[in-house]
Amino acid sequence: MKPRAKSRGTVLPIVLLLSSMMLVTAGAWLESAIVVTRTAASLGERIQAFHGADSALIRGELRLQGFEKRVGLGQAILLE
Repeated sequence: MKPRAKSRGTVLPIVLLLSSMMLVTAGAWLESAIVVTRTAASLGERIQAFHGADSALIRGELRLQGFEKRVGLGQAILLE
C-alpha cells in the first residue's frame, strides 16, 4: 500500500474544520462589533438626555427664583 493511499481523503475534513472555525470566529467578531456600536450610540443618547434634563432643572430653578423672564416661544432672558 502506498503512503498516499493511507492519508487519502483526510485533507477535505481538515479544510472544512478550519474554514468552519474561521467562520465562527468571524461571526463572533461581527457580533462584538455590533454590540459595541449599539452601546456607544446608547451612551451618547443617555448623555444627551442627561444634559437636557439638567438644563431644564437649572432653567426651572432660575425661573422660580425670578432670574428669568419668559419672552416668547422657546426664548428667555436672564435677569440679574
